[in-house]
Order: sequence, then structure tokens, then C-alpha cells
Amino acid sequence: MAAQWFYHTGGDWQSGPVDSRELRRLAEAGVVRPDTLVRQGDSGRWVHAEHIRGLFQRSTAPSSSSLGATPPGPPPLPSPVPESGAPSRGVSEKPERVWPVTWAAIIVGSGTVLLLLWALVFRGGSEPQQKAEKDQPPLAVAQSAEPRSSAPAPQAVPQPTKTTPAAAPAAEPKPVPATGNVTILELADLAELVGPSVVQVNVTRPEEAAHGSGFVLDKQGTIVTNFHVIEDATAGRIVFSDRTSAPITGYLGVWPEKDIALVRVECPPEKLHPLRLATSAPRQGERVAAFGSPPGLQQSVSDGIVSAVRGGKELLALCAIDVDALLIQTTTPFSRGNSGGPLVDMKGMVVGVNTLTFRPVGSEDVNFAVAAVELPPLLLAKNETPSPLPARDPTAGGVRWFLRRAAAHMDAGKYDRAIADCNEAIRLDPKSALAYCGRGDAYYSKGDYDSAIADCNEAIRLDPKSALAYCGRATAYFWKDDYDSAIADYTEAIRLNPKDAGAYFGRSLAYFAKGDDDSAIADYTEAIRVDPKNAFAYYGRGRAYYSKHDYDLAIGDYSEAIRLNPTLALAYFWRGDAYHSKRDYDSSIADYTEAMRLDPKDADAYFGRGHAYFAKGDNDSALADYTEAIRLDPTFALAYSWRGLAYCAKGDDDSAIADCNEAIRLDPKNADAYYFRGMAYQGKGQRAAAETDFAQAKRLGYKP
Repeated sequence: MAAQWFYHTGGDWQSGPVDSRELRRLAEAGVVRPDTLVRQGDSGRWVHAEHIRGLFQRSTAPSSSSLGATPPGPPPLPSPVPESGAPSRGVSEKPERVWPVTWAAIIVGSGTVLLLLWALVFRGGSEPQQKAEKDQPPLAVAQSAEPRSSAPAPQAVPQPTKTTPAAAPAAEPKPVPATGNVTILELADLAELVGPSVVQVNVTRPEEAAHGSGFVLDKQGTIVTNFHVIEDATAGRIVFSDRTSAPITGYLGVWPEKDIALVRVECPPEKLHPLRLATSAPRQGERVAAFGSPPGLQQSVSDGIVSAVRGGKELLALCAIDVDALLIQTTTPFSRGNSGGPLVDMKGMVVGVNTLTFRPVGSEDVNFAVAAVELPPLLLAKNETPSPLPARDPTAGGVRWFLRRAAAHMDAGKYDRAIADCNEAIRLDPKSALAYCGRGDAYYSKGDYDSAIADCNEAIRLDPKSALAYCGRATAYFWKDDYDSAIADYTEAIRLNPKDAGAYFGRSLAYFAKGDDDSAIADYTEAIRVDPKNAFAYYGRGRAYYSKHDYDLAIGDYSEAIRLNPTLALAYFWRGDAYHSKRDYDSSIADYTEAMRLDPKDADAYFGRGHAYFAKGDNDSALADYTEAIRLDPTFALAYSWRGLAYCAKGDDDSAIADCNEAIRLDPKNADAYYFRGMAYQGKGQRAAAETDFAQAKRLGYKP
């Protein structure tokens, strides 16, 4: 019977059993390190892996964490039984990958909020060892490190000639002291620790240059990124945190179905600061941070929480996103340049690889990362010798490939190219409802709602049970202001899938647009029943309560939305508005201020806070906020008119008249501007001009 081995990487559990051959492979992949604790059998004695003869190619000095004198060791690692040839890694038997070529969705909690967009493809635990030696490879152990037969290995090519860029090495990250048994870092300390490991990935394609992010995995120069970042690239460079760069010498493996790629960079080892991989998925509600290095915004970091951990098939069933991987849904904001960067917990462990995001109209992004526990089997399947670029998807030229490329064109705003790729997908498979939905979305993005509706009609004809197609058509109707047709289609989508919170959410939007607050509240409530952690549904219901002037219920829903998603700036803004309506100006100012912290370019938040300051009689602070709102949005007519009123309150009638003139130029139907200008004229003793403006304000519906 083959020897069975267990290994221990920290925490309260062990991994295994694995046979001798597998233990060797784990060591070669850097999963089992010289200082990893291993034992043979259930009752064997734990020893450091460096004491297992034959496990490592070279002798390794005992680490500083060695447990005293070397105990009597287990027998040497037996050689594997000879086999006839190397094990075959055939083509994956999993379904071909479909990238999200569909109407976009807000994925919140356990439901899908299907809204008005295309899914934009942007295309992660134990305690970090802060005093790790420089040349240690990362700890990359999943709960089960068995290699998957579905991970194809690219053919190896001769080792490229090593090149070394002449640049100063990056500074070593400073260790952060631990408290107790777990190191929980502040965001600033986490950024200092992780930053030197985050890289920018610059690639050249036949048609264009592209950029993404990645992170250092080991001292041999392995970089993790997204497959879509390097796909079809003919050349590339890795830019380190000190702004020096080195060429990509090739790729060690690509897994398009997981959107993961491993590339090799040749550079001095002192530039490589490996990150460690978490050994399990993060918990819901756990705080995480996304790192990326997009052009012009190198070494960016943003934080949020884990909203949910989902299987790729779960998303495929809800919104046609085919990513064959465990996905981490997070409120942490991603940008396009964050693709391939690490999602890190507050202990410094990589829990995911930033991969994709949805951008619902009027809401904040909902983001997904491929869980880091997906990586260890890929590390075992990778080549040791890099293959030359370009790296291509083996499904290239098929329907799904065209649809995925169409999604990339949508991401870049190249809607005509997206339509051309969907046309090709339809030519290859005239019965592909997904291709019609994708083309419909491209038409929608161009503002051609009629063509979008026509394509959704065809998708429904091909697949009458497609709730997704009904939701897509409802979206186009919504933007044509045909709310009744939108409601009818959302209703059919609900009939087809009564558990889809997204259809209730979409129908509530249409009811709200019609002014039917009660029906909107009923649908938001149903969406919450189906998905109790849907922050956007609480936010939407709060808006409907606010519209009914039920400010207490509105504040309650906004507060719950904020509890579920602390980065939801819109909820802070509207809760501030509700507090203002209750004349609780201090609470209003606090919420507007938080909204501005989350979104510093939100002109509305400055305008709202200016209102609250004005109501408190603080005209100087009001003027400052109105002025900032105008700087952020020079076409903001209301900000000009209310700044004019603030000037009027300070006795500066000339500045008040100038601002009201600009407000009227921007919006000739701005009743406030006429009334406030009339007040300024009255203050200057120009009664006739004042009466004229008051009369015009009354005609436009001004109510004091």
C-alpha cells in the first residue's frame, strides 16, 4: 500500500492524505515548503518537510521556526512506482466557457437584480508569516490540493534567455507586528505590506495595447493575472511598484474557463515579494481590500466586505455568466485596471483574483473575484518552462469565443465591433438566444432601443422560457418610457422564475417611475423576502417611502442598506435628504459628508450639504459647498440658483443676480432662480425688475 502523507500549513486542520508522488509535486509547486510540517500516516510524528530525504532537490538548512532538535524522522520518501510515460492531461471535459454576453445584473445576496447593462468583464485562512525569509515561496494550499484533470497544460518551449533590467530594487515591505495569534491589519498597514507585491501588466495585441494588474506568487517570477488580460498578447511587460519593468518571457498556464493565467517574468529576485494564498474562502461579511495597478493609478487600493461566496454555476443559472470557479462577491470597488490584481483579507492573505464587475444604472458596482482556493490545482498543472506568447483560448473561433470577444468590445465601448461579433456568433448558430441577447444589449448601449427589443423578441422566440430575455426586453421598454410594457415583461419573468429577486427589483423600478409608490414598495418587499441581504432593494424601498413623505421608514431602509453595504454612497445621500426633511440638519450633514467621502466627485452631495448648512444659517459653509458642486458640475443650474440665495442672505445682491442669471441660462424653467433673483433685485431697490421675476417664478410653479 502506498505511503499516505499529511501536511500542516497553519490553522486548526491538516491537509491530506496524499501519496508520495503527490507530495513531491506539492513540493515542486511550492505548496509544501522546507519548513512545512508533514507526517506519515494518521499516527506519525510531525516533522519539517526538509527532513524527508529525497523530497527536495537540494539540502535545506533548518528554518528558524524549527521545533528544537530534529526528532527521529520517518522513513525516506519512497520513489514513485515507475509508469509507462508521463500522466496525460487531456482536453477538459467541462463545458466550453461562455463569457457574460447578456443584460447586466446586480448580483446581491442570493438573488439577481437584472438591470440595464452589459456585464463588464474586468477581467483572494491562515495567518501570514510576517517574518518569512525573502526566498520562501508562497503558501498556496487549498483544502484539497488534488490536481484537476480539466486543467490543460500548455506545451513547454525552450527556456528563454534570462534578461535583467538595470533598475534599483524595490524596498522590502515592513513587517507589521501581530496581536495574539492573528494579525489584523489597518488598511494603511495592509497597503504597505501588500503594495510591493502588486504589479501592472502591460501587453501589446495586434490591434491595440492593453493593461491589467497581477501579483507576485513566488521567487521564480510567477505572476498571477486574469486570462483576459493577456489573451492574444504578442508581447508584454511587468511594471513593479518602484516603476521599473521587466519583460514577460512567456506563460506557464492559462485556464480561460476560470479567467486565470500564470506568466513568467525574468528579473532580480529582490524585486519579487510573493504573497501568500488563503487556504479557504473568506466568510460573508469579512473585510477585504482590492489592489491594482492601472495606468496612471499605480498601487491603488480600495476596501469593502465579502457579500457572498458563490459557485460559478449558480451565476450561470441566474444571469448567463459562465465562470467555472468559486467566486467571491464583494462590495470592494474594482476599476478596469484592477483586473488580475489580488483581493486580500486584513491578515494579508490573498483570498481572490479581481475578475469581473457589474455596473447597474444608478447604482454602485457589484464585483467578483475568483477565489484563491482555485489556484493550487492550477499550480500543480502549470508548466515549468514558459511557452511563448500569444496565449489563446482553445475555443477561439467558436460561438462562445465570439460572444466573449463581443463582451470585451462592450467593455471598451466599441459597440459596433460587439455587434459584428454577435453577428458572427448568430451566423455560426442561428438558434443562439444568448447571441441575440448580446447583440440586443449592444444596440441598447448605442441607444437603439427598437433594435434591442427586436433582438430580445427573437431570443424569446428561440427560448420562450428565458426569464433573462424578458428582463432584457423590459429594460429596453423602460428606457423608452414604456413602463406598462416593462411591467408586463418583468411580470412574465417572475412567472418563469418566482425566486428571481432581480425581476421584482426591475418591476419595482418601473412602478416607481410611474409614480405608483405602493406597488413599488410591494415589489421591493418581495425582492427582500427572496433575498434578505439585497442592499439595493432596501435602498429602493427607502426611495419609495421617501416619495410618500414617510421619512422614518425611509431612514430605516436606508440604514439597513448601509448595514448590508457600508460603501453604498447613494444610501448615505438619500438618508441625509430624509434627515434634512425632518429638520435634523446635523445628521443630514453627517450623511452627506460620508457620501462625499465615498464618492468625492458627487456634486449632489455637496449641494445637499450646502442646503443643510444654509438651513442652519451657516451661509459661508453653504457658499463653499455650492461652489464645490458647481466646480464638479458646471451645468448644475440649481447649485447656481441656491448659491445666489446664499449670497442674497449675506447681502451680496450683485453676486446673487449673477448666479441666478447663469442658472436661468442653463435652465430657463428654473422657477427658484427667477424668485431668488427677484429677491436680489428687491434688495437693491429695483421693484419693477423684482415684480417681473416674481411673476415669472409663479408662472413656472414656484411655491415658497
